[in-house]
Amino acid sequence: MASRSQSAHKASLRTEPGLRKLAIHGSLVEIDCKVPAFEPTLGRLLGSFAANDWPQGSSVTHGSILPYDQAEVVRRLPPTAQPLHRPGDLTEMYALDERAWLIDDRWGLCEINVLRGQWRSWILPQVQIDPVKLADNAVFRPLAQLLKNRGLHLLPAMSVARNHFAVLILSPFGLEQELAAMLAKGYCVMGQRWTCVREEKDKIALLHMPGLVRQKQGSPSAPESANQWVDLTAANPAVCLQHAKCNAVVVVDAGRRSKPTLREWSATDAATVLRLSWPIPELHPQRRQSQSQIATRLAQSCPCFQVQLTRDANDLPALLESIRSASPMPKAA
Repeated sequence: MASRSQSAHKASLRTEPGLRKLAIHGSLVEIDCKVPAFEPTLGRLLGSFAANDWPQGSSVTHGSILPYDQAEVVRRLPPTAQPLHRPGDLTEMYALDERAWLIDDRWGLCEINVLRGQWRSWILPQVQIDPVKLADNAVFRPLAQLLKNRGLHLLPAMSVARNHFAVLILSPFGLEQELAAMLAKGYCVMGQRWTCVREEKDKIALLHMPGLVRQKQGSPSAPESANQWVDLTAANPAVCLQHAKCNAVVVVDAGRRSKPTLREWSATDAATVLRLSWPIPELHPQRRQSQSQIATRLAQSCPCFQVQLTRDANDLPALLESIRSASPMPKAA
């Protein structure tokens, strides 16, 4: 009953249908969604950040989710925009001055204006990806490009903690089974799918982001479309952490192997690897300062590791325990 009342209260913070005012760890964001079918997903992923109206003159990041309009989209992309994507990438990327564009035939197009702090995403009528992946592309990725200029780095990465020891995990593939295994072994979670990272005085902080992960349904051979998006913390909200100091970074190798391995990098190598492995691309290569700084600071402030995983979900919890046991026990934040 209490959760329903809380949901009703958050809904009352909406000033008009489709308009969401959010405070994401101190960064103010306004999203105007004109695609009603997408609204429930936005509420599920961002509803916990609902905010009252903010003071006039506040710096706000604006986003618009719009139905696809071919004439408008064609007019938006100038022929002089420079391609940044690599051959074979599913998402095409272009940039010109303060603007950048993400184009994906599976769902639509996004225009990001760094100078104005805003983005617009046009959604195709027949989207070929599910709503959570649509949110990744049409909302979270452009938002990540804009929030990093405010010192808040939104990353498609998992983050977990146990006994005040928190780890940021960068992986090129999903770690849903590993996360379930870690929760079963007493870990708490800041981010299941996305994590906010911010520099705070003498530390790098990991900040909570609500998220959903794929959970297999039926037999192992069942198609991916039969899987469901679930919140692994829903049954026990106490395992959610809002804030923790980052004590280690783990970068998972692409592909799974027959044997798990763990290797620590030197601080110099770690800075280079983190910059190369950073999961949010730099759409304006001449403006790498913010992204390079946070990667370098992470490498300087905590140990960084490369891991190879097998198909055994218990490998990652075991590797994290070996990192935790070998490191000096950090003090509670």
